[in-house]
Amino acid sequence: MKYLLSLFLSLCLSASGFGQSFQRLQLDNYSAYLESLSASWADINGDGHLDLFITNATAFQNNECYINDGKGGFNNLRNAITQMTDPTYGACFGDYDNDGDLDLYLAKGRPEVDTTIQNELFYNNGTGAFIKVKTGAPVEDAFNSYACAWVDYNQDGWLDLFVANADNQPNQLYRNDGNGSFIPITEGTIVSDTEHNIGCSWVDYDKDGDPDLMLINPEDPFNSFYENLGAGSFQKKDLSQMGFLAAAENRGASWADFDNDGWLDVVLVDGGGLDRLYRNLGDGSFAPLSETAFDPSPNLSGYGSAWGDFDNDGDQDLILMHQFEFQNEYHQNKGDGTFIRLTENVLNYDNDFVTSSIVAADFDEDGRLDLAQTNRFRELYQNYGWPNYIYRNAISNCHNFLAVSLRGEQSNSRGIGSRVHLYYKNEEGQNRYQMQEMQSLSGGGYTAQGPDRLHFGLGSNSTLDSIVVNWPSGISKTWEDVSVNTHLFLFEDGDFLDDSALHQLEITAERRTDCPGDIHQLEVSSARGSVKWYVDPGPPNHISVGSVLFVTDEPGEYNYTAVDACGRSTSVLIQNNKFESRIFPNPSNGELFLNLATHGLAESASVRVSDAQGRFVWEQEYELESGYNILELDLTANRPGVYFVEIKSACYSSIEKVLLIGAQ
Repeated sequence: MKYLLSLFLSLCLSASGFGQSFQRLQLDNYSAYLESLSASWADINGDGHLDLFITNATAFQNNECYINDGKGGFNNLRNAITQMTDPTYGACFGDYDNDGDLDLYLAKGRPEVDTTIQNELFYNNGTGAFIKVKTGAPVEDAFNSYACAWVDYNQDGWLDLFVANADNQPNQLYRNDGNGSFIPITEGTIVSDTEHNIGCSWVDYDKDGDPDLMLINPEDPFNSFYENLGAGSFQKKDLSQMGFLAAAENRGASWADFDNDGWLDVVLVDGGGLDRLYRNLGDGSFAPLSETAFDPSPNLSGYGSAWGDFDNDGDQDLILMHQFEFQNEYHQNKGDGTFIRLTENVLNYDNDFVTSSIVAADFDEDGRLDLAQTNRFRELYQNYGWPNYIYRNAISNCHNFLAVSLRGEQSNSRGIGSRVHLYYKNEEGQNRYQMQEMQSLSGGGYTAQGPDRLHFGLGSNSTLDSIVVNWPSGISKTWEDVSVNTHLFLFEDGDFLDDSALHQLEITAERRTDCPGDIHQLEVSSARGSVKWYVDPGPPNHISVGSVLFVTDEPGEYNYTAVDACGRSTSVLIQNNKFESRIFPNPSNGELFLNLATHGLAESASVRVSDAQGRFVWEQEYELESGYNILELDLTANRPGVYFVEIKSACYSSIEKVLLIGAQ
């Protein structure tokens, strides 16, 4: 069964030269009342489109798996990874067996520890089917697990698994042995500390080439931080000495290089309304931005934050989600190390529920980052869930962009832990630089997971000088003179693939199911801004506006062209040869011929003859071939007079009047 997004509302804003619009789209689901926690973007079935997986935290609520149909909608799929009877808190996709497809680990929450409830691991068999792994430490340990993450912490080319546990239970780190099994790590503070951890994020904060770990603990004003020393060992750091300030209730961390200096910065979401953004100083310490540089509202925060270049101008913007009656926030990066909070008509929707996760991805492949948001319950209705949403980015400018996916060989297959560097010049000839790290998590609350597809905004720049990738294996590769406004696959051996099928304007034809071959509407995808339709032959002006066009029924050949707001265009040629019928000669002595032209639309037709009083005379079913079919009707045995010939098929019906005049 197909479930499309239901469009609620769209609002536009133009301020300080900035045009930004988000449309809130409700995700239809099977359960009326969900208590959703994590959201993960991943190409689950390997068709090149980003799908969405959502976990639900109440017993006997199935998880939700939305398969992207490539046209801006989703199919709500029921399969092994959605059929749950235990509360599921966190989810993380990763290719732990390096076979090229994404596997899945599910973290189960247990407020009162129940040793019969175990976390679950599913491996992808390559056909989109997930097979449950029934043995091994990751599925046999029983803890109150909130979050999980795939990470190659020892850089051996295989993804390891980390699980964050709450209620003062030790965290778990499982080393991948490269043979499909995991070995529990039992020594070190990273697994011996007992805290109330609800989230985790792995990033290389010190640029030494290996991933470090931040744990989110709402009961600790400073969270916990572990620096990777290499050789499988970690050192616990004092965050207060690293420049972090005490928080009221830590809920999430998201990392990005917002000032384009090559060091990853972090925003910490505080349930008490003390959200703070910290700049990485590059010496192992951080400094909070001043209120004039970053001014979040002091209202009650949700669990989510999301980085992304939502306006494609070349730097990372930030979205913070609040809850109950407080509006969400869009913080536009001004490119000078400061942000401006746009407070009206950007994400200005009623948000009177508890937001658990938000995570950015270009799900409709139009070159603009969108958002997924999960919700737990609505204020005053805490026993009932609330719909989840997608905020579709309807950006009004025509800035350029680039999507990048990695394919490792000596490193893990998706290049988790790699750093991607972009070098280019702006219109004034000044050197520009961007860096993003391929992380397994976005940190947007409860293990919200972004796709393993990086998105770079480029402003008006249409060329790049080079792309440099530093892989976890230590290999560095450079690509020069690459295309923009496309999706690149970069391989560790230096090869690359330009997937021009994504992010390109495309027209698809919708056909009638009851009449094969009959095209009744055209739909354009990946459009940026409004779409105007033109037809040739026809008037020089556009004939319609919107993503869908209903084609004419008039016979003939028509060339339809769609042009989006950024001037991109694409065309399709439609041949409207509809079902035709003609009876001759008429009048007739009873020897009649019926010409049926189907042009591949119908496979059969029935012909029924009745007299002027409606009495049945004759009937026959004909098999038809594409093109012209000459059928003979013998009515010579009938009296002269008026007769009616009724012709029916799946695509056509008509009644022809025939006059019989007798033998000549």
